[in-house]
Amino acid sequence: MNAVFIYGKQYKRELLLPHKEVVRLQNFLKSTTGNDVLILNTNLGVEIYYECIVDCSEMIVSSFLLHISKIDKNRNNFRIVTIKSDKEILNRAELIFSKLVMMPIIFKSYTKSTCCQLNKSYETNKLLTNKLFVLWKQVLQQQLTRKLHYGKTKEFLDNLHDLYLENSCKTAIKSLIIKAMSSVRYN
Repeated sequence: MNAVFIYGKQYKRELLLPHKEVVRLQNFLKSTTGNDVLILNTNLGVEIYYECIVDCSEMIVSSFLLHISKIDKNRNNFRIVTIKSDKEILNRAELIFSKLVMMPIIFKSYTKSTCCQLNKSYETNKLLTNKLFVLWKQVLQQQLTRKLHYGKTKEFLDNLHDLYLENSCKTAIKSLIIKAMSSVRYN
């Protein structure tokens, strides 16, 4: 999986792209690359995940800048990070989650927004969403074993588990997993 992360150079309590523009950008990128594209648009920035053999990062950045040009912004207003492997996504997620968990209000806002967007986009991006679930689960479980802000990290991990169960498992399997994962079973 590949990704492009675009952040504003100054934190603001507003989205970089309005929701309508995210939908337009996602549709454009899907039709251009011929592959699924998952866009998470939060107050921290825009995360664009895609699966493609060819590196599309420059085209994605250019498309983003084209969509944002209506509000008089250019490349210099953003920090842009391109990622070309699952391992890099793991490292980036670990870095971001460890920093965000130190800022409880921003972490809660980010996780709530992200979970909501993943839930809405699951049907159209099952493969990318499932892959992202797996990668994030790894990072969050590592943080739990190191006891890094256990409560907040556990809550986010539980929310991701719930989303995954809700969207990808059949009813019988869901109930078995929920029973197995219930707090009664923990030592």
